[in-house]
Order: sequence, then structure tokens, then C-alpha cells
Amino acid sequence: MLVGTWLCLAIAFAFLHISIALCMLCVSVVTLLFITPTNAVIAIVIFQVCASLAGYACKLHISSIEQHRQLELAQNTIHVLTLERMLATRLHDTVTNDLSTIVTVASTRIIDASNESEKRPLEDIIARSQHAFVKAHEIIDILRDENRTDNSEQSLCELKQEITVIFDSEHKRLQDLNLVGTCTIRGYDGPLLVDDAVRAEIEGIVTEAFANLRRHCSPPTDYSIYAEIRRDMFNLVEMNALNMDIQPLQPSGKGLQLHRHTIESFGGKLVALQDQQTWILRVEIPLNQSLFAVDK
Repeated sequence: MLVGTWLCLAIAFAFLHISIALCMLCVSVVTLLFITPTNAVIAIVIFQVCASLAGYACKLHISSIEQHRQLELAQNTIHVLTLERMLATRLHDTVTNDLSTIVTVASTRIIDASNESEKRPLEDIIARSQHAFVKAHEIIDILRDENRTDNSEQSLCELKQEITVIFDSEHKRLQDLNLVGTCTIRGYDGPLLVDDAVRAEIEGIVTEAFANLRRHCSPPTDYSIYAEIRRDMFNLVEMNALNMDIQPLQPSGKGLQLHRHTIESFGGKLVALQDQQTWILRVEIPLNQSLFAVDK
């Protein structure tokens, strides 16, 4: 009984408010005065006080550990915010300034263009540079926003229609580069309630697949891109023949690696491999249970 009392007091001082623990100690001492001989009370009270001090010491130690953890968390947050501000500044001072220069040069050249065949590629350069400029500033705004949260919002979207727009636009660009291939998209064409982060990643990996074709394929190699949208899954398969006679641009692999990490965080997978003279990219992004279709 005495051991149990000492243990209870130690736990009380370790995990309960100090006022509650002191009340428990007082009740225990008063109870001892009535049920225990006088000569034994002092020794028992001393042990109870020692148990209480031991529990309180544990509480101080736990509090110290928690404060140290909170301090590390605050320091890490400050470090991340500082790094993000530095990245935003570098992005603005390099990428956006270079894009502005590209737009300016192309706009000047288009004035001197004598026919439509010369103006068309310049107009495409201007349009794509302005698109990249807007996206770069969106990233800068995200990096500089200290009040943003990690909660992913959801929005209703026509996912198949949005991906079809990207397919049509990118297919036309590949045709302008004399790259011959097929682009196919099938599946559910109704509205879907999708996390904004998942939706952005789907659009991003589709754009990245086409960008890799432009960077690493050489005519007359052909390609095939197939996308399927189901109520619970997005699938993408991209294949292109490798022209072994012409050395393509050396890939860095950073783009696909970043996408792989993001897709895996959603529970999906990205596989990229070379099978003899064919490059294959497979992507699966689940639309998990929190992402449900809305019937028309």
C-alpha cells in the first residue's frame, strides 16, 4: 500500500498540475496521522516527500525536453523561411530577368520579320516565355508567403478536359518540330473533386513528359503518349524511339526525380527506363478515397 502511494505521488507530480499534486500529498499526510502510529508517520512522510520531489524532477526534465524541441522547430522554421526568401530572390533576379530579355529580343525580331513563316516561331517563343514568366512569379509569391498553410484545398474540375487542352497544345508544338507521334486520352470525362496539389502534379507530369520529348527526341523518331483517367486513378504511359545516330541533349534527370518524389507522396509511382532503343515512362497517381467523383 505504501509503495503504491509513493508511486501515485511521483506520477502526480510528474504529469499533473502542481496544485493537484500538492493536494494529493496533503490528503495522504493527513490520512497517515489517523491510521499510522506517531513514530512511523515522520519516516513515511519523508519517503512521500522524496517520491514527490522525484516526480517533480521528472516533470521538469520532460518540460525541458519539450522546450528544446520547440526551440529546434522554431529555428528550423526560420531557416526554411530564410532559404525560401533567398530562392525567391534568386529566381526573380535570374530566371524572370532572362525571360524578360527573351521576350524583348523576340518582340524586336518579330517587327523585322518579312513573312508569316518567320513570325510564327517568334510568336510561339513570346507566348511560351510569357507563360513561364507568369509561372515563375507564382512560385516567387508562394516562396515569399509566410502565412501559407500545408492544408491542401479541393476544387471541382473537368480533369479530362484540362489534360486534353494540354495534349492538343503540346502535340501541335511537337508537330512544329517535325516530331511524329500519337497522343491519346481516354476515360472518365465527368467532373471530379480533386486536391489542388494532386491536380497540379498531374498537369505538371504531363507537361514534363512532352518537354522531355522536345529535349531528347530527334526526328525522325516517333513517340506515343497515352493517358487514362478513372474515378480513382490517373495513368500516363509515354514511349518514344531513340535515334541512335543523333546524340540527344544530355538529360539531367532532375525533373523526373522531383516528380517521382511528389507522386510517391500521394501513394503513386513513376517508372522511367530505357528498353533497347525505346524510352518508356509510366506514371500512376491515385485519386484516393478523399477524392471522389461527382455525377452529372
